[in-house]
Amino acid sequence: MALVNLFTGAPAPIAGRITRLAQDITKLAPHERTHRSIVRTFQINQLFDSLTLLQTLALTVPQHPARHRLPWSTASTPKSPPS
Repeated sequence: MALVNLFTGAPAPIAGRITRLAQDITKLAPHERTHRSIVRTFQINQLFDSLTLLQTLALTVPQHPARHRLPWSTASTPKSPPS
């Protein structure tokens, strides 16, 4: 967890450098790192404590249609059929 904290900017490292894609991000504030797609989120898992893991994951699928692929997705965006 400490490595994730350093990568996302909280806390700042005491020594050394943090690089991403050959760019030094050590001195960037957490809000500046978000512009480089470095973000930390916190989960509140008590919301769905009555659901199984599979049921909880199934809830997220409709929220991400193909045209809004996640940044780490390698699949290409499908093209709309000609009208």
